[in-house]
Amino acid sequence: MRDIVKSKQMFVPSILEQKCLWNYPVERVDNSPHVSMLITALPAKDCINQRRLSMNEHLDTGSGFLFKGNRYFSQKSHGSQRSKPPSETLSEIKELLIAAGVTRLADITGLDKIGVPVTLAIRPTSRTIAVSSGKGVDLVTAMTSGAMESLELHHAEFAKLDYIYCTYSELTQAHNCLRTEELPLRSGEAFNARWPETWTLGWDIVNQQEVAVPIQAALMAPNLTEVRFPSIAAFVTDSNGLASGNDIVEAVLSGLLETIERDAIALHKIRSEISGSLVGKINVATVPYESVQRLKSRIERSGARLALFDCTSDTKVPTFRAAILNDARGVGQIVEGFGTHLSNEMAMLRAITEACQGRAVVIAGARDDVFHFALERVAKADYRRSIAAIDDQQMLQFHPHPESISNYIHKDLNSALHLLQEVNVTQVIVVELKMFDCEQTFVKVIVPGLEGYPGSGYRPRRRALSLTRNLSRSEGNSSGLKSTLFHSQAGGNHG
Repeated sequence: MRDIVKSKQMFVPSILEQKCLWNYPVERVDNSPHVSMLITALPAKDCINQRRLSMNEHLDTGSGFLFKGNRYFSQKSHGSQRSKPPSETLSEIKELLIAAGVTRLADITGLDKIGVPVTLAIRPTSRTIAVSSGKGVDLVTAMTSGAMESLELHHAEFAKLDYIYCTYSELTQAHNCLRTEELPLRSGEAFNARWPETWTLGWDIVNQQEVAVPIQAALMAPNLTEVRFPSIAAFVTDSNGLASGNDIVEAVLSGLLETIERDAIALHKIRSEISGSLVGKINVATVPYESVQRLKSRIERSGARLALFDCTSDTKVPTFRAAILNDARGVGQIVEGFGTHLSNEMAMLRAITEACQGRAVVIAGARDDVFHFALERVAKADYRRSIAAIDDQQMLQFHPHPESISNYIHKDLNSALHLLQEVNVTQVIVVELKMFDCEQTFVKVIVPGLEGYPGSGYRPRRRALSLTRNLSRSEGNSSGLKSTLFHSQAGGNHG
């Protein structure tokens, strides 16, 4: 058996990163729709090595969240789904942004007529995506959202994890590990249990034990060249489950909800393809939430329309898909977003604001992960015909799903874990991405029993294959729906 190589290191910013534009004054052009904000404008607050999660007698803690033998408790800030107001988080992470090489936070809200606050975080030294984006109900929330997403990617690119270099066959003799059928394999890749790969250890919060996972599933830019034999790169590397928070509970819940969302998207895509049309279209007029109706009105005043689909799967965690349709002046455009939350209203808001975010980011033209084949697919798509097909679909009255929401983040997390266990998801693995001595937490949540995002390289797993078999038997095979919706993955899960 090969030894574990201790490789964990603290990241030290380079001289170039330290000399980015932090000392320049903030410039704001009032008449310009594009406002840039240099991070020197943010009030500074030193990061401290302090856990806010401690036993508190006056707090209704319930059982807390159990992680590596410790119980953590986290209460939501007033009127928020986070443990701190966004302004406080933004103040605290200033030094992290400097160390990560984030040179600018930009407000691009004015580029789109809808007016939902959307921001960009620019990080030139990125190994993957140099431009992250954020959204929110106000500019401060959107700034925090974009900044935290940029920090998440930075951790996923540069964090140094302890790793194990061995074959899968050797791994199973010394560590708990994923079953071969639940390894996150890329589409078309063959797995060889006798070929050495690089693994790292995460913590299974369902079974409370260490579990080895492919390092490619834990990081966005893993260094696979330090080992003797090159990796065959058989495993998926993506941002699904990459999350952050003001504490460990908040970060894990955020990442877990994203993995549930991607699973629901994949299953909704299967149901739609077999039925021949997008299923679960909701009559937005029947949605009882004032916040949703206000967003609908803003979209309509901009000349576009909102379509909303219920994608909730058997996990029973509310998940929705929003599509903003625009066929004005003879040009068709569809941009979509997704949202998952234990609250129906919050899930809808996340989906709609993500679609608004996607529009603004596409208009800004700042994304560096939209490749030529995606643009060619968009150019060939008949969006006006697709919009007409969506408009013609039968709408259903909205019936809220049962909610398991509380005023405590740890209770919400435990509720989500319980719902997953109800559908036989028996592992939820958390990999901590530690780089800085600060209060914020960054993690990658890996849920082997759930489906991944059905994009390029997606390989259907147990749940997708089972649903396909069941629906094919009950409804007969269909020629399938070739989805032409353009989903700009412009947002993370900090909105």
